Amino acid sequence: MDARLKHGAKYFPQLVLFGWLALLAVEGFAQVNKCNINGKTVYTDKACPEDTAETIDLSKTSFTTTPSLAGSASKNTSSANDNQHPVSSAGSGWLHDKSGYIEALKLSARDKRPIFIYGYTDWCGYCKKLHKNIFDDPSVSKVMSQFIKVKMNPEHSASDQELYSQWGGRGYPTLFTQSSSASSPSRTRPPFTKRNGKWVLMKKNDFIAMLESKL
Repeated sequence: MDARLKHGAKYFPQLVLFGWLALLAVEGFAQVNKCNINGKTVYTDKACPEDTAETIDLSKTSFTTTPSLAGSASKNTSSANDNQHPVSSAGSGWLHDKSGYIEALKLSARDKRPIFIYGYTDWCGYCKKLHKNIFDDPSVSKVMSQFIKVKMNPEHSASDQELYSQWGGRGYPTLFTQSSSASSPSRTRPPFTKRNGKWVLMKKNDFIAMLESKL
């Protein structure tokens, strides 16, 4: 046998073992469990009680940071952001998409804080109005800082869409709160209501009161 082949064969078992360990490490990070506990659906990165787990594959999670407001242009560039950190631009305090939700579960368990989830798309005009007139208001931001905030854009990946649908997301914007890492997201009061044929944004004080009721 050629000396080079003998040398390669010597280290082949170690290479195979290393490959399996790396694969297990990636798979361990890229899962969130959907558990049925006492009749309630719970999303968590921890193990479920026996025979209650439904694993959601996060291996294709989108790791986006600063979503573009250019609509279709963002769709063309989203794949370039797939491996970025789930936290958005400095100072905004938002986590993003499914990867951000996984991080939010961990932070919620550690800090004992509730989670606020904002379902949106880049082309949604009402989402931009909500952000500008409500989220960016200093008094609203102060209350929202008590939550771990997640922006979920279901158009960033199929896995984002799957999780958003499981939460009951319908249309945009849709808001959710989650009281702890041991519970599951629930829809809040819609931020827009239709009056006399027009969609009217919730008043700032009403929005603050809604958030405070979830703390």
